[in-house]
Amino acid sequence: MTSKRQIIALILLFAVAIVAYFGFSSVTDAVLVEGASVFVAPAAWFFILLTLFSVGALVWRERPYQAVASVVLILPSFFFTLTLTHAVVLCIAGIFVFGGLLRISRELPARIKLSLYRTVFIGLSPIIFALSLGACDQPRPPGRPGSVVRVWSM
Repeated sequence: MTSKRQIIALILLFAVAIVAYFGFSSVTDAVLVEGASVFVAPAAWFFILLTLFSVGALVWRERPYQAVASVVLILPSFFFTLTLTHAVVLCIAGIFVFGGLLRISRELPARIKLSLYRTVFIGLSPIIFALSLGACDQPRPPGRPGSVVRVWSM
């Protein structure tokens, strides 16, 4: 018999997977489309993603849920960039996500007075860093600058 918490954990995992897919899809579209204001959609998707993931971090207390959540958050980025370099970057990002979830789960029972904001904020830094790694390693269209060095040297 599954408990309500397990059902909520599975629903949150599924929601994170769907929102992560659309978030990384919008990043890929924003990179491939010429325009300055195209990053509004990825910002909205990633805001929803971080909100869902923060709620999930409070629910996913067991290590299997945390491991699956780490993969589910980062894996959709690999669907849009199939390179070995990106796979290595995503492995590093997954380690950061898992570490952030472990920090949240370690901090949650240690709080005498429950402060969800502080508990989630403690582990959110490596998770945001991991999402940044996954999003920054998206493909660049031909003819557009591929590095910061080229942009600064213009």
